[in-house]
Amino acid sequence: LSDWDGKKNTDKIHEHALYALQSSGLYIPQNMRELVEEMGKITDYKISYLYYPASFYCKMYEPKVKPNEVLADKFKVGNWYLPSCAELARIVYYGMKGYIKREEGTDLAIFADASTNGIFAKIPANWIRSSTEYRSNYAWIVNGENGAVSGIYDKGNSYAVRCVAAF
Repeated sequence: LSDWDGKKNTDKIHEHALYALQSSGLYIPQNMRELVEEMGKITDYKISYLYYPASFYCKMYEPKVKPNEVLADKFKVGNWYLPSCAELARIVYYGMKGYIKREEGTDLAIFADASTNGIFAKIPANWIRSSTEYRSNYAWIVNGENGAVSGIYDKGNSYAVRCVAAF
């Protein structure tokens, strides 16, 4: 998997998850509700690895829109992915630059307008999972508050994810 290409990583991870679930005779969730239900039924943590919940979640993600709005096709289910460690680090870096444009030093507050308009949620101040592998059962995570990177994330555990549609 790539340190730089989260979309390719997510596609590969998802492809592997589908193969592993099918080979193991496990149900393949068709939507977000089913994924949450299936994950809730798991009593053997080793089975949770087969779902790769973070990438599955991003593949199934679709943002909600207001009743009078129409979601562009590029933002619908199947177009979102789990960013690579490098992509996520850049997102966090710019998130740390602020969400309000000021007179001086605002050139790096690139999320300000989207955040003000309610179309971009602020980066959470906790660990966020990337699609970049650390080891076979581990992935790199990035701290949304300070940009620190760690490779201690177990793929079967729950951490925040930041799905992206383009980079």
